[in-house]
Amino acid sequence: MYILSSLSLKIFSQNIRNTRWTNIYETIMFQSLMPAVILETFAISKNKFSVTNKSKLEENRMYKFLQGIPYFIYMVLSIIGILKMFVAIFKMSSMTYSVVLFWLIGNLFNLVMATLFISGRQQLRKSERYIAEIDFKLKQNSYVLSSKTIDISENGFAFLLENPEYISPEEEFEVEFREKSGNEMYIANMKAKIVNVVEVNSKWKYAAYITHIEDSEIDNWMCIVHDRIPTLPMTISNQLGFFDDLQINVKKRIEKTRTLSRRSPRINMNFQMDIKNTGKLRIVNFNYQYVLLNFENKSIYPKEIALEINENIVLECDLCEGKIDERGILYKVNNIDSIMQNFFLRDEMMDWILQNKTILVSKP
Repeated sequence: MYILSSLSLKIFSQNIRNTRWTNIYETIMFQSLMPAVILETFAISKNKFSVTNKSKLEENRMYKFLQGIPYFIYMVLSIIGILKMFVAIFKMSSMTYSVVLFWLIGNLFNLVMATLFISGRQQLRKSERYIAEIDFKLKQNSYVLSSKTIDISENGFAFLLENPEYISPEEEFEVEFREKSGNEMYIANMKAKIVNVVEVNSKWKYAAYITHIEDSEIDNWMCIVHDRIPTLPMTISNQLGFFDDLQINVKKRIEKTRTLSRRSPRINMNFQMDIKNTGKLRIVNFNYQYVLLNFENKSIYPKEIALEINENIVLECDLCEGKIDERGILYKVNNIDSIMQNFFLRDEMMDWILQNKTILVSKP
């Protein structure tokens, strides 16, 4: 019966559900639905309709704790039942209770998974992210960039660039999206800000958050985001079993998620120069807004310094108080915006970066 029901469910659901996950869903829902089912049995119906809260904010810990108490009690009872079945099997030298033992173990697994579900998980974003390549044009002051997204959501988008381009994280930029879907052309204009930049396989991934969008543009943007085949899994992997599901859930909750909040591309460098009255120094890394310097003479570091990286570009920097460690001393670049708004200087800056950047090779 168990095998036949599993096969039929797999076939009719086109492998999007199986018996194991169906039992988990029912275990999760039964506690909330049981009072309503009992009341409906006695013809007592709920007439008031309430909308489910769609907020992604983490729920109160006390609420989760109270919801988990019944499942904890059920798990204790299941463990007691499993131990009694083991004792009965060995005491009576009979496999009669093996069927009951099988269902008790399955029930314990469902209860553990339901408890993990109720405990929730850390929400890293407010809306679902979809993998999609959408043409867009970005404009910030005099800088214009045309590229494609790698993923989008209702609240933001991400794109990948070959070079570490400077897009000021302090200022909004205008962006226009265009996508043709069938006979429809969707165009959406909005304003956004860079919230994260990270290097991925020698390329640079920029994540942006939408700061403002007109009401007249929202419909087109929603069509761009949602008018597509979902990129979420469409089938259940046949290679994952009971213990795989449990291991993945436990492992993901134990692991601490480390997120970097860099809003500009940090480029590792090994550029050396000699400054009058200061001596030799080395640029360790550079992210347009800040530069990390390593002085040959550790006891001499000025509060203000001018770094002449070529004959046309001079970085005017101020010391960041309290930002001194064994790697170097951090300085803030004050004139980066005026440099990057000049097309000629912007190109020269990029040439200098590409010539002097270093690639960090991680040790095995």
